[in-house]
Amino acid sequence: MLFQAHRYFFKRVRTIGLAALIAMQLGACVPLTAVVDEAQQAYERLRDHNVVAARERREQEESERLQSGSGGGANESVGQNAQTAPSRGRAATTSDASAAVSGDIMRRVQQGQIEVASAGLTTQPFVGPVRRAAPDTEGAPRPLQGPPRNPVGLIPPLPVRLQLPVSGGEPLAEIEVAPNVRAIERQWVMVVNPEQRIQLEIQAPVVLQFMIREHELNAMNRDVLVFDVPAELDADDAILQLLPDSLRPLMDRNHVYQAQAGPVPARGSSVSLPVPLAAICQAPVSIGIIDSAVDNNHPALAYRGRQAPVVSRSFIEEGLSSPPAHGTSIAGVLIGQGDDLAPVVPNATLYSAAVVYSQDNYRQGASASSIMQALDWLAGESAVSVINLSLTGPANRVLEQGVNIAADQGKVLVAAAGNNGPFAPEQYPSAYDPVVAVTAVAVDRSIYRWANQGNHVEFAALGVQLPTAGNDGRLTRQSGTSLAAPIVAAFFACELSRNGGSIALARETLQALAEDLGDIGRDAVFGYGLLHPWPIPQR
Repeated sequence: MLFQAHRYFFKRVRTIGLAALIAMQLGACVPLTAVVDEAQQAYERLRDHNVVAARERREQEESERLQSGSGGGANESVGQNAQTAPSRGRAATTSDASAAVSGDIMRRVQQGQIEVASAGLTTQPFVGPVRRAAPDTEGAPRPLQGPPRNPVGLIPPLPVRLQLPVSGGEPLAEIEVAPNVRAIERQWVMVVNPEQRIQLEIQAPVVLQFMIREHELNAMNRDVLVFDVPAELDADDAILQLLPDSLRPLMDRNHVYQAQAGPVPARGSSVSLPVPLAAICQAPVSIGIIDSAVDNNHPALAYRGRQAPVVSRSFIEEGLSSPPAHGTSIAGVLIGQGDDLAPVVPNATLYSAAVVYSQDNYRQGASASSIMQALDWLAGESAVSVINLSLTGPANRVLEQGVNIAADQGKVLVAAAGNNGPFAPEQYPSAYDPVVAVTAVAVDRSIYRWANQGNHVEFAALGVQLPTAGNDGRLTRQSGTSLAAPIVAAFFACELSRNGGSIALARETLQALAEDLGDIGRDAVFGYGLLHPWPIPQR
């Protein structure tokens, strides 16, 4: 019965989404608000159903896990966990079942069933750092298993295991390690300084035998180590048990982060914001963008023969394709020009760090290891004052280190809050303390319906039906928190240029400049309020 109900609601959402897509393709003049609202209602019914189904499924899994743990040999227990682990990506806990798995892995190590030769091993299970919980909205239902994969039913979800189209080289795949959390299959990453690298070689050389590559982070004085671990060490994050306690917080899965472009709602506007946008400043600022590659030949970036200044480097896994659409759209917001498009920082130089690869015809992802390399490059560029990341994903111990180091080196990091909906958990890197989290609003100042919310949101900017550079050399209107983030990044770059580089003063000034929306003062929906490029008097 539960399965049939699930099929009914999914089919309903998919049908409504298909109708919306057909209407958009045909250029229909009838507003699609009613269609999207019906899809939202259908999704909410599906979400409530999934809450009940998820609870029953977890109870059944817990019962089966306890039954399997009570009988059979220890080797069978490890084998079962190795098979089921890809659906769970959380760190080991102090439960009896987890401790049994950890202890059995150590026994197999000692008996030579897993080939290692290491000193300083520990059997204490690892508990990761405590993350801030997303604020609750009183009286509103919250999903138990993360954000919706497919909010309006237009695009089918990615498969649990996705074989990536690598041209040459070793095969590469993504897997879903937890609900709506993806990672490169069996890959783990670690960031170490020279002293920690020596400690790793002395106390846990077994881990180094799984290392497949390393990258020097010169600006951060660290190395990124990438490991491909066997299934039994990937299960329940067992690889962490082979590290000494002090090194465990330095390793995490090679998580995948999504480029944040969202559905474009059709909505009216009673009080409109000026579009095209006015220039925020004329200063020759430099802004880093960590995204897909940028198409420098797009007409919006080569307007009337003037080639836009873009410095580019790629950090994408060799053999993966990188369509430039998303990064070009971000660049279009900042420096694009056209009949209905004006740059917000017309004299800026962009430093484009390409990390995004193609997952399918609709979506793009970026690995944590690639983002770390991009952060290091931009941290080492003295001209770059602000770094924009229109990517979202799970909390990651390695990425958190990179964000903190870049911030300590004087960079302002601006990130999209995410397009997973108001009841979804907070997304990263936007939810890390040093990062400026940006949400999106429509021209009537209403919040973008799919925007994430939370106490970490700091500013709002126009991000619904925003004109920018699109595919195939066209100008289009796009929506999502990813389009709002570069506007706030531009505000920070201009303010830093005005005040001599004081980040604290820039933050204070922009908080005062923001137009307060929603609740008085900072709130979980709009943050401090709207930053919009009005015709601003130059100071």
